[in-house]
Amino acid sequence: WPGLICDEYGKSSLLDMENRGLWGTIPIEIGLLSDLKRIDFSDNPRLKGSIPTEIGLLSNLEEWIMTNCGEIQGAIPSEVGLLTSLVDFGLNRAVHLEGTIPSEIGNLRNLVTVSLDGNSISGALPTEMANLQSLKFLSIVDNLLSGTITTNLVELTNLETMILGGKFEDETIPSFLWTMTSLTSLYLIELQLQSSIDGMGLANLSRLESFVVLGSNIQEALPSEIGLLTHLEDIDVSQNQMSKSIPSEIGLLSHLTSLNLFSNFLEGQLPTELIKLTNLTTLNLSSNRLEGGDLEPLCQVLREHDITNTNFLVYNEHFPDQIQCSCCHDQNV
Repeated sequence: WPGLICDEYGKSSLLDMENRGLWGTIPIEIGLLSDLKRIDFSDNPRLKGSIPTEIGLLSNLEEWIMTNCGEIQGAIPSEVGLLTSLVDFGLNRAVHLEGTIPSEIGNLRNLVTVSLDGNSISGALPTEMANLQSLKFLSIVDNLLSGTITTNLVELTNLETMILGGKFEDETIPSFLWTMTSLTSLYLIELQLQSSIDGMGLANLSRLESFVVLGSNIQEALPSEIGLLTHLEDIDVSQNQMSKSIPSEIGLLSHLTSLNLFSNFLEGQLPTELIKLTNLTTLNLSSNRLEGGDLEPLCQVLREHDITNTNFLVYNEHFPDQIQCSCCHDQNV
């Protein structure tokens, strides 16, 4: 049987059906493969029907991956809570997968990775997710989630990457997020916020390498405390309502490789401290109200460090002639 791999004892351990042109439904007989440790049904867009409840019989399952199975529908069965050996759980881009995240997910205390992106999952995040003490990666974006972001997530003390998006009712970035000091990557995508970034709270996340708040109606200025996050490599606060000037403290981020601030209402001069960002390869300041500045010193530093793969876009429709940058070539015109 192509894709079914057995271990040295002749037991079925891996069902790898990735990109095999499958069509039809997942048979209920899958529950008979009780020794399976890994299932991958990814990239079979003609696979349809619901996920059989018999999946809960696979008590030895450690990895369950289904990405780009566009016709899968129905809800995640509550029997998922029986998969107590599960470490990696990824159901992505099954646009008809709906219903709520079952509370039984809280039984999966060995989970390290959860990814549920690009579906039609609705409702609130279950409070039982706080039981996932081994979790290091959580990504749930591009769904129909609502309610508030549950404060119980603060119990995930080993979480390193959090990626959240949805029609949550929170008007501010939940304060408990600023206490999750294990985070190295925080992504908040298309939230319906009405507030600024809490600088003192942000400063607590000293391990952050990636900080992304995209299209979430963030207001006021990027806080000066951003300069305290010296491990940062990636900042993206694009498509918000941020105003005032770019803080000079951003020049303290010597590891920064990507800075995206486009489509805000930022104003004032470009801080001269940008010259200190010698590892920067991506800079997008376009669609703001910046009054001018000279990036040529930064370009010169980059040349001295032999950094040639830069992607700078700083065009300013309000003052198209006032920002100078030879790194940008014809992107400024």
